[in-house]
Amino acid sequence: KEIDFFIELMKRTMLLSEYKWIASSGEKYYIIPSLLSRRYEDDVKTLTEQRRLLRCVFDFTSSFLPSGVFQRVLCLLITYDTNNRCKKEEAGFGSNDVKRKRPVLYENFGLIELEEDFTIQLLEDKESQKLTLFVEDSDHAAKSVPMIQTMIRKLNYDVMNASLTWNVFVENPVTGDLVSYEGARSENISPWFDTTTFLDENETSPMKLRDTSDTAQGVDLVSFLENLRYQ
Repeated sequence: KEIDFFIELMKRTMLLSEYKWIASSGEKYYIIPSLLSRRYEDDVKTLTEQRRLLRCVFDFTSSFLPSGVFQRVLCLLITYDTNNRCKKEEAGFGSNDVKRKRPVLYENFGLIELEEDFTIQLLEDKESQKLTLFVEDSDHAAKSVPMIQTMIRKLNYDVMNASLTWNVFVENPVTGDLVSYEGARSENISPWFDTTTFLDENETSPMKLRDTSDTAQGVDLVSFLENLRYQ
């Protein structure tokens, strides 16, 4: 019972996540990102120039980036992925039918495929006080940024006593420069704000993101992760 209590406590504080990528005979496995020891050596320049990935920067230099923020975002991403896998299996898909890449996890980097062909890459740079999101498929750029933004808001409310402040910048794919998120919104810079990308199959108007600025606070994790989607 003590073990179950601590597992639930660590889940609620976003320090631990169930890990579905180990074959087992009914046993549950968990991952604690803060205990990962391997460091990812590629830097932002390598990821953007050599791999040609678009980037979004969450800049905490106006306050600071404390230990545990990046690790908690990883926990939320892994839990989101795990929940999606479970739903697929409950819907009748076998575990072999839910084809996803195994997460690649380091002390300072994570690559997680949240849905088929929708992969998030996140790099922590403690020296510059920044988290950098890299987007493989530009079709998912508009969805990726608010998802990470909302996860940071959630842990800020629940764990950090709302003490974190940060600014968000996205890469202009034409110039390669970083522009503020609000500036990109006002200029409708694609693919971050390409409204033609996310049309509901039953609608003719662009899909809108849920307003999660309020729902991040005081909401249990299950309900919170359920809300991380497009309407």
